[in-house]
Amino acid sequence: MPTTTRLGLGGALALSLLACKKDPPPEAAVDPRVEKQLACERFAGEMARTMALTGQILVGALEDDPMGSEADRGRAEMNATAGRMYEDLEAKCMDWPEDVMRCLPPLGILREGCDERLAAAMEGATPAPAEIPPGPSPAWVHTLAEEPRALAVADDGTVLVVGGASEGLLLGLRDGAVAWRQEGDFAPWLRRLPTEEPTWVAGRGDAVVAFDPSTGQPRWTVTLPPDREPEDPAPTEAAEDDELDDYGDDDYYEYEYEYDDDQPPPLELPVAALHGSTVLVGDNQARFFRLDPARCSGGREGEASCLAALGRIPEEVLDEDARLFVLGQGRPVLWEGSDLRLFDEQWNVLAGFHPHDSLSQVTVAGDRLLLSIDDDVVELDPSRCLGRAAIGPSGWPQPGALVLADSDECEACREPPPGCRRWRVYVESLVGEAPALLDDGTVVVHDDEHTIALRDGAVRWKAITGGTGPLATDGTRILALGTGVREGDLPAVLELSPDDGHPLWQTRLGVTVPGIFYSDDFRLVLGSATLVAAYERSVVAIPLP
Repeated sequence: MPTTTRLGLGGALALSLLACKKDPPPEAAVDPRVEKQLACERFAGEMARTMALTGQILVGALEDDPMGSEADRGRAEMNATAGRMYEDLEAKCMDWPEDVMRCLPPLGILREGCDERLAAAMEGATPAPAEIPPGPSPAWVHTLAEEPRALAVADDGTVLVVGGASEGLLLGLRDGAVAWRQEGDFAPWLRRLPTEEPTWVAGRGDAVVAFDPSTGQPRWTVTLPPDREPEDPAPTEAAEDDELDDYGDDDYYEYEYEYDDDQPPPLELPVAALHGSTVLVGDNQARFFRLDPARCSGGREGEASCLAALGRIPEEVLDEDARLFVLGQGRPVLWEGSDLRLFDEQWNVLAGFHPHDSLSQVTVAGDRLLLSIDDDVVELDPSRCLGRAAIGPSGWPQPGALVLADSDECEACREPPPGCRRWRVYVESLVGEAPALLDDGTVVVHDDEHTIALRDGAVRWKAITGGTGPLATDGTRILALGTGVREGDLPAVLELSPDDGHPLWQTRLGVTVPGIFYSDDFRLVLGSATLVAAYERSVVAIPLP
């Protein structure tokens, strides 16, 4: 059956020219690398010109005098940024695979999926697969009365919960129900002791309580001694409502309590950290103690032998937002708000680290000190940072970031001394959740859309996962909580390949979140065979495959 072919003007002209030549010369072979270079130059040039034009329009709209010197300087900065964009895109483009190259304009309407592949390639990322295999179904779901202040998973799968601020109790959840409970004003932390018999410790008022995670039964209790020597024993003038005075802006940590020597404020234990087989705890009066669980029998005689005072930080009060860590050398690290300090055993400050904008996460592993600070991920060698009380370890201000002249929160901060900063990587829109540390030294973090693996100051891989929530790992596996790979997706837990970030499976959580939410509304805690995800008051237990 005959077929018809529709030729445009160009096609007809090409055929007529070919008909006039009996023996056309063979076409010269074109080096594929040269073709790719030309395509990349064209694409990078088009994107840079678009960016420059957008910048010119923006500068003209924002400046009071579009023809003045400030506007000229703004346009020059935009042109320089467009130039850097051209160089960056051209370099990235030369490493793109063929399926991405076929997406480059001029192609008319992009094929289905081309927009995602091209956008991912421009960001140096791997796009999400069209379909992610389903993961294990949740074993159970439990709704708490309040959002939990601490979550942990015991080896037998029992989920340990420190309840909300108004409850203050300790729960053990199993099979979706409350298996046991302890009443009391528990602090927002839980620690597993490295003992043969499964034992966890928690802070309750002025005491450390060790308990069996399966039953909740106490194994022993150690009460801290009363604070007989407050920093300011002289009582202040009593206020009519007997409440705490406001603390001033001049001293962030200084409170004035309304008490006399016989009635100090109630002791609480806001911080705790493990160091080998011992536990370090700190109370709200900034006193610190070491507990040796092997000697803690629960009686007063046992307490005397298992509890040792380490010292205190003068003129300071700790609240429950403080965090305590211990480096491999035994040196304590205390994080309070925007202040991170390294101490010796007598609680003298050895070094202080501060953000120019924000300090969102601190992680300690052996002698490694990792900070999520000013949109940088920074690894420090604490032993090389000693002797300076105001170190700014980040690369603030970051390249291309809009920074107000008076926005620096630490103008007096100095650069880290030589060797103090092992490496840093700028991660735009870095999510302020704790990174996952793999056994091979890889550091895994989230930005607003991607999961990123860093190693020795370089990006190993970057994958689109929708991972805006927390991460969890056992040192080899990467579990991530994301709010959706694509628009309209429900939040899910994903397991990612440690080799390239490729999603291996995902389990939908069955909860919906608003358009604007806080990442710390999500929790992700890994046990030996159970993964626990939580959003606000919902706790979901997922058996790991």
